[in-house]
Amino acid sequence: MTKALSNVGTFLAGITAAVTHITATAKVEHLIANFDPKQLPGALLVLSFAAGWVGFEKLAHKLKKESHKQESDRLDDHLKYVHHDLRLLVRALSGESEEGLPKEVNLELIRQMSAAVRAGQEGKDPASALSTGAMETLSAWLDRQRIDFTESLKPLMAASVRMEAKQDQSLAKQDDALAILLRMEQNYAQTADKDSIIKNLQASLERLQNEADAGNTEARKALDEARTSGDGALVQSALISLADRHDQKIRDVAGEFVELCREISAIAYLRGDIDEAKKRLESILRFLPDDLDAINHLGLVARLRGDLVEAETRFQRVSDLATDEKWRTIAYRNLGLIYLTRGDLDRAEEMIRKSLAIDEKLGRLEGMAAVYGSLGAISQTRGDLDCAEEMYRKSLAINEKLGHLDGMASNYGNLGALYQTRGDLDRAEEMHCKSLAIHEKRGHLEGIAVNYFNRGAISQTRGDLDRAEEMYRKSHAIDEKLGRLEGMAAVYGNLGRIYQTRGKLDRAEEMHRKSLAINEKLGRLEGMADQYGNLDLIYRTRGDLDRAEEMICKSLAIDEKLGRLEVMANAYDKLGLIYLRRGDEPKAREFLTKSRDHYAKIGMKPESAQVQGWLDELSQLPPNPSAPGR
Repeated sequence: MTKALSNVGTFLAGITAAVTHITATAKVEHLIANFDPKQLPGALLVLSFAAGWVGFEKLAHKLKKESHKQESDRLDDHLKYVHHDLRLLVRALSGESEEGLPKEVNLELIRQMSAAVRAGQEGKDPASALSTGAMETLSAWLDRQRIDFTESLKPLMAASVRMEAKQDQSLAKQDDALAILLRMEQNYAQTADKDSIIKNLQASLERLQNEADAGNTEARKALDEARTSGDGALVQSALISLADRHDQKIRDVAGEFVELCREISAIAYLRGDIDEAKKRLESILRFLPDDLDAINHLGLVARLRGDLVEAETRFQRVSDLATDEKWRTIAYRNLGLIYLTRGDLDRAEEMIRKSLAIDEKLGRLEGMAAVYGSLGAISQTRGDLDCAEEMYRKSLAINEKLGHLDGMASNYGNLGALYQTRGDLDRAEEMHCKSLAIHEKRGHLEGIAVNYFNRGAISQTRGDLDRAEEMYRKSHAIDEKLGRLEGMAAVYGNLGRIYQTRGKLDRAEEMHRKSLAINEKLGRLEGMADQYGNLDLIYRTRGDLDRAEEMICKSLAIDEKLGRLEVMANAYDKLGLIYLRRGDEPKAREFLTKSRDHYAKIGMKPESAQVQGWLDELSQLPPNPSAPGR
């Protein structure tokens, strides 16, 4: 018991030394008031801070003496943080032991510690009074309780040693950094942000020490030189070597990450997970802002979703950044498709033929196949179906030779649409089925949606409206998932025609206006013209000839600009019939004649013959005839 009390006395003496230092910068009464003597052994950890304060004060005194006021103030601030940490530590340790001191002993210890603090503030030595008073109080209590402190002190002593070692290590690093800075006094004195310099130098020395401990001879040499001469040249050199090593690691990891993003985006795009594809492509651009593949694919994503402005911007950037012909031809072709969607056929053809010239020069068969397909689409839009078929067949032949399934699927789909226009529904369906089989095998959702739509159109032409609606709704579900506005607009338009056939004119008009709104948003002239034509039919059915004529004229203005001969022929015959119903035979004959000639020009013989029949009827009718059936 006597030995245990002796240990306690030693530790209490250390506590009083700590209290003496605390009085200069902290409210000790508050610390004491929050201290729970119930866990007195835990407080012995205070000793680990005492030696550190002495070291700090010695260094602070040295800096004050040498007129380094800013550094001295910084150390004083650090002492305050240590005092704060001490208070938190003491409070955190409460409750670790079930042994507690009675209330009267607590009060007595608090009274005696307060007296010791006052003694320290008056310049007297508080250690003797506190140790003696506390020892007497504790001794009496220990004798009554017969508690042996020896075992309970062992873990606390070990913790105290560990904390003291850690504090000494931290102080050593601080002293190391300051010592080197003082040797570099000329440059240091001119530095405005000295605190930041000390912090960064301390961190760099710690980093180099870890490297040296791991066997880095360059780091060891740099540390020795800095501590001897204060010259930071080798420290800088060693840090640069470390930075270069980490830079290479980052580049290696970033390269692998970029390739992973590229692979993920390709799979996500095919699966229809467009948000994920876009996210990964944008991740690539954070590392490689000028990556042409990522920029081009982001353009394709924007085009898919109907954002033609962003798509054009992306494709134009590919063109601007391209350093080889391969990327230039890709940019020209994609820009051509943007102009085709907008209905600017001349500009579209210009871009696509630029692409073709490069592909032919390089012998790039895959590029030539894609370009022939695009030229076919332009010819089909203009109503030149023979030229369109020739281009599609050229494209298909190359894709079959290359075994390029995606290209073959596109060719089959385009040929199917062409045969639909000619009224050859069996061949059209055959082509669409071939296209759909490839897209389903490849999991290409956009292609599947297009084929469902085309098959729905065939069923609608055959009069199987239920089957047509089923196909359209399948197509619409995929388009919604992809955010593919162009496809959604097409579905709304054809659903409107189904409702119109069923006599549900209000529902039909709703669908056509939904389609028109999307096409106007996309700036897609062809789609706008189609919906004006569909609205015309609704108004004619209702007998509202004025609004019907308004819609036909809006549609015709766009179709004449686009050079869509087939649609123009249809618009002319509808205008002829409207004028015929109004009794204006000269106007009726003018427009019906235009319609007949356009149909004949594009090889649509049945339609041309039908209009000629109306003209024949018109020449045989008496004045103010009724309109022929349509």
